[in-house]
Order: sequence, then C-alpha cells, then structure tokens
Amino acid sequence: MANPMTATQFVALLDKWGIPHRENRANWQNHNRNSKGEWGPVNGIGNHHTGGNDDKSGRDVLWNGYGDLPGPLCHAGIQQDGFVLLNGWGRVNHFGLGDSDILSHVISENYTGRLTPHKANVDGNSRFYGFEWMYNGLSDPSTHYPKLYETAVRVNAAINTYHNWGFRSSIAHGEWQPGKWDPGYKKGLLFDVMTFRSHVDQAMKEGPLPRRTTQVITVVKGDTLVAIAKEYGETVEKLITDNPALLQVGDKLTVPKK
Repeated sequence: MANPMTATQFVALLDKWGIPHRENRANWQNHNRNSKGEWGPVNGIGNHHTGGNDDKSGRDVLWNGYGDLPGPLCHAGIQQDGFVLLNGWGRVNHFGLGDSDILSHVISENYTGRLTPHKANVDGNSRFYGFEWMYNGLSDPSTHYPKLYETAVRVNAAINTYHNWGFRSSIAHGEWQPGKWDPGYKKGLLFDVMTFRSHVDQAMKEGPLPRRTTQVITVVKGDTLVAIAKEYGETVEKLITDNPALLQVGDKLTVPKK
C-alpha cells in the first residue's frame, strides 16, 4: 500500500528508466475524475488493451471516454512505437469494480499463476495505476507489438521498484473484473500474464538501463543495414527494432552516437 506518485515524479521515473514518452494533450497532469472519489492508497498496476489500434481515434477515446464511460480511461497509453502516451493523473476510469479477494492477493503478493475474479465488490479506480496497451487484443502483443510490450514490461517494473512492490503487483484487467479478457491475444482470451510477470520480474532485477545517446542519420544510395550497424557499433537486430527493416534513400535512422 502506498501513496500515488505525482505526475512530476512519474515523468522523472520514466526518464530514469529511459522510457520514451509524449503527451496526449496539454495539461494531462490535471485531467482526472477526482471529483468522484479519492485516488489512493494504491496497491498495484492494472494492464488493459484499448480495443483499437494506435491512431487518433484511439488517443481521443483514452482522453474522452465513450458512451456512458467518461474519460480519462487510463493514466497513460502504451503505443506501438514504445512510447508512453501521458493521458491523465489522479483518479481515472480504468479498472472499475473488481474482486476484493484479488485485491487481498495483490496486497499480500501471496498467489501463483493466473488470478480468476468471481465478484465485483471493490473500487479498482482508487487502488491501481492504469495503462492501456494500444492494440486491438486480437494477437500476442509480445510477438506482434514488441516495442509496446517491452515498454509495458518496463513501466510495470519501474513503478513496482519505485514503491518497493514485487512483480505480483502487476495484474491484467481480466484478472480483476469478471467478464474482462484484456490484454488479450484472441477474442475473449487473456494473454499469458504469468510470462508477462516473469518479464516484469526480470526487468526489476536489471533495473534502469544505461541511457543510450543517439543521433539521426539519413540513408544515402548504397547504404545497407549491415554496413550501418558495423559503422555505428550496433547490431542489425537492434537497428531493425528502432528503424524500418527495408531501407529507402532519404530514410531517417536512429543510431548510436559515435
């Protein structure tokens, strides 16, 4: 159990862990539903998917909400390019009513495997940080959206480390509220949360990664990924992670500074 960090502290934490971020709208730090109740003390992190992909409509939904569910719908989105989309701070409309037994397990971190909710009798909006993974839930995020997944792992690791929580403080929406299945990999099917938590655990053990100083170069005729990787002391695999796999003259590539 802990007091929530401030928006300023959260941005500083992202910077410390080398996690890229951008604002959804100006004044996101004051975008919340605090008039509806307290946020905190917090006990864990809730992970969702948006039901849509990383486009303008997705960003609008996170900010405004939809139908009878007003925004903000999360503290931040996690975009497919690996950026954290800062969306709101304070009480947000992300977790809803969930299972008090699940909350007890998260607080004590005394469970193994996947959590299964059976009731909805405690307010999760006041007790969790909330992050929307910005993909449609119809494929494995760790395979099809590797930058998004890596950032989700590291954001969870960073917050858990900040609060001296363990990896079991990171749960999925589908483990909190009956009938939910996000983040998913097929319609109605929750993705592998146990493997996700193992990755969060590993990231917590690694801690903040050394910051990498980068520069942007322009592809010229005759350039190849192999040659560029060799020149800048990078691997081809890492270049592909950060840049297009097929080079075109005029492309802008992010590479390490010499």
